[in-house]
Amino acid sequence: MTSSPTSYDEIPYLSLPFAQTHPDRLCTIATLLGVRAPALGECRVLELGCAAGGNLIPMAMDLPQGTFTGIDLSARQIEEGSQRITQLGLKNIRLSHLSISDVTPSLGQFDYIIAHGVYTWVPPDVKQALLGICKQNLAPDGVAYVSYNTYPGWHMRGTIRDMMRYHTQKTTDPAEKIKQARGLLNFLAKSVPSQAGAYSTLLNDEAKNIARVADHYLLHEHLEEINEPLYFHEFVERAGQHGLQYLSEAVFAASSDTYVSPDIVKTLSGLAHDVVSYEQYLDFVRNRTFRQTLLVHSEVALRRKLDWQSVQPFYIGAGPMLHAESPKIDVQSNKVEKFIGLGNAMISVGAPVVKAALGILVEQAPLNLRFLDLLDKARSVSGTTNTHREDHARQLGVALLQAYSTGLVEMSSRPSRFTIDVEGSCPKAAPLPRFQAESSAKVTSLMHNTVQLSEVQRQVLRRLDGVTDRKVVAEALRTMHESGALPLSDAQAKNKKGFEAIVDRALADFARMALLVPD
Repeated sequence: MTSSPTSYDEIPYLSLPFAQTHPDRLCTIATLLGVRAPALGECRVLELGCAAGGNLIPMAMDLPQGTFTGIDLSARQIEEGSQRITQLGLKNIRLSHLSISDVTPSLGQFDYIIAHGVYTWVPPDVKQALLGICKQNLAPDGVAYVSYNTYPGWHMRGTIRDMMRYHTQKTTDPAEKIKQARGLLNFLAKSVPSQAGAYSTLLNDEAKNIARVADHYLLHEHLEEINEPLYFHEFVERAGQHGLQYLSEAVFAASSDTYVSPDIVKTLSGLAHDVVSYEQYLDFVRNRTFRQTLLVHSEVALRRKLDWQSVQPFYIGAGPMLHAESPKIDVQSNKVEKFIGLGNAMISVGAPVVKAALGILVEQAPLNLRFLDLLDKARSVSGTTNTHREDHARQLGVALLQAYSTGLVEMSSRPSRFTIDVEGSCPKAAPLPRFQAESSAKVTSLMHNTVQLSEVQRQVLRRLDGVTDRKVVAEALRTMHESGALPLSDAQAKNKKGFEAIVDRALADFARMALLVPD
C-alpha cells in the first residue's frame, strides 16, 4: 500500500520487546483461568502496530516453529524491521506496510493477537477495526492483547498534554516540538507556587516523569493529535460489541486487590456485581492511567475461582528483585520469614516447605522450576520428606498463587531456555543479544525484555560464540584497553588477573540477565 509519511516515519518509536505481550505470558494466564489456550510450539502470532519488529522478531527467534506476522503504517519502520529479519536469516516472520483498517479475514487466523500502544492513539474507525480483527482473525481459543490509556488517571495527565499541545500547535518540526513541550512544562513546574496544592504537585510530578522519558515517547504519547483514553468498563463494553470478553490483565498482579485494605475490598465487593465492575472500582481507588487487557471470544468458558491446584501445571520462577528479608532463612521451624519483591510487594511465610521453595527460587533466579520439582527440592532442603507430600503441595500451591497475584513470582508454561551456569571455558550468549551487541548497548534477553549493557559488557557479550575461550575474551579486552578503545579504572587495568575478573563479573551479570544459553 502507499500512504503519506507518518510522525513515526519522521521520529520512529523505539522498537523494543515487551515481556507482557509474549505468547508464553498470554498462554499461561489464559490456561490458569480455564482457557484451552493454543500451545506455543507452532503458534500463529499477529502484531498490529509492530513498528520495526523489536517485539515480534525476538518471538520469532524464540519460537522457530511458530509463524509471526506484523503490520504497521510506518513504511520506514517496516523497512528497517524487514532488513533486520533478512540479516538474521529468519523465515517464520513477515512484516507488512499495511493499515489496520485494511486487514481482512483473508490474512488468516491467529492464536495470539497483540496491539501494544495502538488503541488510544488511532481514530474511532481504526479502533473499531482493531477490535474487529481481534474477533474475526482470532482462533477459537486464542487470546488478544490490547493496551490503552485509562481514566480516571488520564484526566489529570490529559491536562498536561493539553498545555503542551497548545504551546506547540504552530510548531511543525518534531524535534523543536519536543524541545518546546519540555521547556513549557519545566517553566510551569517552577512558576506555580507550592501553595497551589494539588495543581503544583501535579505539575512537578509530570515534569519529573517527562524528564525521564525519551523524545520519541514524549512525541507519540503526549503530542500526537489523537490520544483518547477511556474508562475500563467502556473498553470492555466495546470489546463485547465485537463478541469478545475480558480475561485478565497481561500483568496478572495488576488485577490483584492484595494491597487494598480489607475494609475497602469488602466495600467494593458490595458495590460490584461482576469482575468488570469490581476492576472499575479498583481503578477509581488507584487512579489508574494504563491497562494491558487480555480478551477472548465471548463463548469461551472461564474459571475465575482459583485454588492451589491451579498452579501445578506451570513452571515457577522468582519475580523481579525477589529476596528474603533475613540473610539466613530458617527452613527447619515455623518461624515466619518475609520475602520482598518489586515495589515492596511482600509475603510472610511460616511453613518450612514454602520458605525453602522461595529460597530456592531466589538462589536459582531467574531460572524457573516445574511446580512438582520445586516441591520435591523444597521438601529435601527443609528435611520434611518423611511427612505428607500432599499437604506440602497444598501449602506451596496456596503460597505461590498468592505470590503470583502480587508479582513476587512468575509463572510460565515452559521451562527456561537460558542457563545460569558460568563455569564453562567457552560460554555462549543467545544469538539475538549477541547480534544486537555488535551495534547497540540495548539487547533483548531470553525473558523477552530489554537489557542495558555497559560498554565492557557489550564487548564481552559480542564475543561469546560458544567456541571462544574466556581467556581469549579477556585478552581481547586488554588489547582494546591498551589501544585506548576501552577505558577502565587503573585498579582494573593493572591487576594481573583484572581482565579475566572483568569477564567473570560480566558472565555473572549475563546469567542474571538471562543472556546465556547452554553450550
